[in-house]
Amino acid sequence: MAHRVRHHEGVMEIPDPAAPSAEDPDLGVALATIGNRTKSVIMAYLWQHGPSTGTQISQATGIRGATISQATQQMEAWGLIEGSIPPEMRHGRPVVFTLDRDRVRALMDRWMTFIQGGGSAVDPGE
Repeated sequence: MAHRVRHHEGVMEIPDPAAPSAEDPDLGVALATIGNRTKSVIMAYLWQHGPSTGTQISQATGIRGATISQATQQMEAWGLIEGSIPPEMRHGRPVVFTLDRDRVRALMDRWMTFIQGGGSAVDPGE
C-alpha cells in the first residue's frame, strides 16, 4: 500500500515503508531501513566496526537488546545482514551479525533513484 503525500506539485505516491512491496521490494526495504533510526544505527555500527553480536551492538549504541533482536531479524530477512548461526538453531546462543555492504549500496542506489524521481507517481490533478 502507498501513502499519498501532498506537496506543491500535487500528490506523490510513496510506498509504505512498513512492508516491502512485491512490485518494488528493494525500494520498500530501503525506505523501511533508512527511515528507521534503530536499523540505521545498527547498519552504521556494523559498517564501522565489522561483524558484531547483538550484545556488542546494544552496549555500544544503548539500544535495548530486545529492540536489537527484533530489528536484526527483519534486517536478516531482507538480506542486509547475515547471522553466524541459522535462526532456528540460536536459542540464546550469541550470534555474530555481518553487514552485506553490497546489498546496502544497492539499496542506497535504489533510494537515490527514488528521491530523484524514479519510481514515484506525481498526480498534479489531486
